[in-house]
Amino acid sequence: MSNNDAVILRRRRRKEANLSLLQANFASLRRRLQLLRLVKFSKWWGETPSSLRFPSQFNLKGGSSESRPTLLGSCCNALCFVALLVLVAGCATVEHGKQPQVRLSDGKLAQISFAGADLKFDLVVRNPTERELKLDAYHWEFFVSERRLAQGHSRAIQRIEPQSDLAVPIEVALLNGDVFTALGTDRPASPPGYELKLSAMVTGGMLNLRRDFRKTGTLPILHKLNITLQNFRVIKETDTAATVRFDALLENQNAFAVNLDTITASLNLAGRPVAQEFKTSPKSIPASGRTVADFELELDLALLGPTVVNALKQRDVRYEFSGTTCFETPWGRKTLNFFHSGQLRIER
Repeated sequence: MSNNDAVILRRRRRKEANLSLLQANFASLRRRLQLLRLVKFSKWWGETPSSLRFPSQFNLKGGSSESRPTLLGSCCNALCFVALLVLVAGCATVEHGKQPQVRLSDGKLAQISFAGADLKFDLVVRNPTERELKLDAYHWEFFVSERRLAQGHSRAIQRIEPQSDLAVPIEVALLNGDVFTALGTDRPASPPGYELKLSAMVTGGMLNLRRDFRKTGTLPILHKLNITLQNFRVIKETDTAATVRFDALLENQNAFAVNLDTITASLNLAGRPVAQEFKTSPKSIPASGRTVADFELELDLALLGPTVVNALKQRDVRYEFSGTTCFETPWGRKTLNFFHSGQLRIER
C-alpha cells in the first residue's frame, strides 16, 4: 500500500468514527427530548410523568385536539435539528480537540545604524485541522520606559490552509532620538529594555480564538562618536603662511571598544575652507572611554585669503569640522560620517 493510500484510508476511518459518534450523540439527544416532551404533555393533561401515556380522549393521530402536542413536537424536532447543526459544526471545527496554535517569536535585530535599529518578530499561526482558518486581525504596540514608540495593526483577512502554517512578520523601526526622549537622556548607562504587546484573532467555522502576547527584551543602540575640537594653537605665522595645531577629543559611548581607521576630515574657519581631506593615523578608543587625535596643518595664507587671515587673529572663531571614518562593531563594519560646529578659541 502506498503512502497516499494509507493517508486516504486513515482519513476515511476517522470520518466513519466521527459519523458513528455523531449518530450516537444524536440518538441520545433525541431520546432526552422525547422524554422532555412526554413530561410536558403529562403536566398539560394532568398525568404523572411516570405513566408516560397520554389521556385517551386525545387522538394523537388526527383532529384539532392534537394541535398543542403537535406544536410541542415540532418545537422539539426543531431543537433536535439545531442541536445537530451545532454538534456537526463543533466537530468540523475542533476535530477531536485539534486547536490552532498561535505564537509570537522573540525579537531579532534586523538592522542597526547610528540613526536607530529595526526589530523583527514573527506571528505564526499553525492550522492542524482539515478546514481553512483565517487570521482576521492583529494589533501591536511597542514600549520603551513605559512610553509607546511604535504601533501597528492589520484587518486584512489572511487565510491559513488546512494543515499548514502562516507566518506574519512584525517589523518595528525605531529612531535613537525617540528612544533617548523616552529615556530622558542620550547617554543611558546600559541598553534600555523594551516591551511588545500584541493581540491576534483567529476564526473558522464556530471558532473565535483570541491570543494576547507580551514580549520583553533589550534594545541595542549604536552610538555615534562625540568629536570636539579643542586646544587650537597658532604655532608659527608669517605674512604668507601659518602652522596650526589642534586636538579632536573622541568619546565612545558604546559598551565595546572602537578601533578607528584613518580619519579623513575637513576644517572651515569663519565659513571659509582652511584644509580639505587631511588624515590622521588609526586610533583606538576603549569601551565607554575617550582618546585624543592630534592634527597639525600648514596653511597657505596667500591662497586662503584675508577672511582666514583675520579669523586667525581673533580670540574666538566659528568652525565646522566634518569627515568620515570606519570601525568594526558587534553588528559588522560601520562607516561614520560626522559633522561638528561651534565656537573655537584660538591660542598663540
